[in-house]
Amino acid sequence: MSKEIDFSYWPFTRYLCVEKLKFTQMDNPALSYNLEWIELSIETFAVEYSKSPSLPENVRLLESIAASFDRVSNRGLVNAVEDNPQCHKAIADVIKATLCLTLSLDNLERINRLYSLMPRVPSSALLDAYIMYQVTFGYTNLLDDWDQNFERYSKTYGWNTLSRSQIDYGITLVKQSAPVDESLKQQLAEQIKMSSENSVMPITAQSRLNWLAFLD
Repeated sequence: MSKEIDFSYWPFTRYLCVEKLKFTQMDNPALSYNLEWIELSIETFAVEYSKSPSLPENVRLLESIAASFDRVSNRGLVNAVEDNPQCHKAIADVIKATLCLTLSLDNLERINRLYSLMPRVPSSALLDAYIMYQVTFGYTNLLDDWDQNFERYSKTYGWNTLSRSQIDYGITLVKQSAPVDESLKQQLAEQIKMSSENSVMPITAQSRLNWLAFLD
């Protein structure tokens, strides 16, 4: 039996992260600062959510994360990605946080701007942000394409069993008008847990978070 990890001693709070993310709104912000505090804030959100699964309690933190790239130009983000492909993960994290909020005009503009900077087809690590985007706006073209050509994309982009569950869940969310079968949600949660435990990367609170479940 795998050992559960206790995230209760995470040293950051949602209030600290909100304060730190205010500095991303300065003119000409240091992108390295943004990336550091986006990562810490996303992890803090995951820890806080694991203790109390409530989005309303974390709205201010999500809003701060959503705005964290507002002062960074598209060119600045493109250059950052060219220097460090891991920047795509930070962009995906901001997209996911924003998609958890009410779709105001500001949030819609943020989402579409950042989504346009992402790769055409995502790696397995980025896939959940893409599916959240497709489901939020009711799109099925990409989800159907990924479903029908899953094996081909798996070879090119490293998709795996978790990716298969994510796509199945996303298609169900778009096409099923009735509430999603709880067993499908549980299957996705189990795949996320197994993927985290089998990964060579350290297990984090964020890696155990089922972002897609926010959309049902």
